[in-house]
Amino acid sequence: MAANPVLLCIHRDPDRVRVLKENGYELLTAATGQEALGVLDTRPVDAIVLEYYNQGLFDGSAIACEIRQVRPNIPIVMLAEPEEIVCYRHLADILVSKSDPPHFVWAAVHFALSMRQV
Repeated sequence: MAANPVLLCIHRDPDRVRVLKENGYELLTAATGQEALGVLDTRPVDAIVLEYYNQGLFDGSAIACEIRQVRPNIPIVMLAEPEEIVCYRHLADILVSKSDPPHFVWAAVHFALSMRQV
């Protein structure tokens, strides 16, 4: 893993993931599943931070499935509403409620990356 882990953030609200940059992660962003797959084809990425959102081009479950097909071992941290978490827990390594404070996202990413090194 690089000195500063690289995260691909597929999220509509940059403020929600700002804590990751503040804690030394390099952030790449994508607005759609196709854009995310393009980034995965061109850049090394250590983990994915994915907002579950079901609207047109931004369907979090479809994006997670596509990512799993091309990079099955990459850690995925998914942000979802509490009622969505039960439905989509199989798509992510770690689920974080959208209502949790931003530092929960940082803790989840940190944990996912540390488990990958074990």
